[in-house]
Amino acid sequence: MKEFREEQRLHQWWLWAILLGIAGIWLWDFTSQVWGDRPLNSVGLVFSFLIVAGVILLCYFMRLYTHFTAEGIFVRYFPFVKKLIPWNDIDSAEIITYNFVGYGIRFSLKYGTVYNTSGNQGVWIKNKKGSTLLIGTQQPSRVAEIIEHYKP
Repeated sequence: MKEFREEQRLHQWWLWAILLGIAGIWLWDFTSQVWGDRPLNSVGLVFSFLIVAGVILLCYFMRLYTHFTAEGIFVRYFPFVKKLIPWNDIDSAEIITYNFVGYGIRFSLKYGTVYNTSGNQGVWIKNKKGSTLLIGTQQPSRVAEIIEHYKP
């Protein structure tokens, strides 16, 4: 029985530069309110801190897990999506190279639902009901081998 697991995360340097830049702006604003001559607005400060910290933590903990087994393709985009796509529900599955579709969970007219963390290669799945799904991968040759093994 063949299996393949892959875990991907958001690791783009520019994304983290933007997030840390926003955190730096928040920290500068905080210090200017505490030690500067600007009045301290504690409600706004706490609310903005929760937003900035929440977005940074979300991006840090977001993961795209894929697990190909004899049962089917298990996809988990932590903390949002968790699903199993059985092989007998799949009409076709192929490795494709695509143009930039964005990161995270996206909806595309061309590819359907897209789960992507980086890169431009993934497995494009068409199910028997007609909907499509694109799952990004950093190891397309390994995924192609598994798909060939369990080909619908």
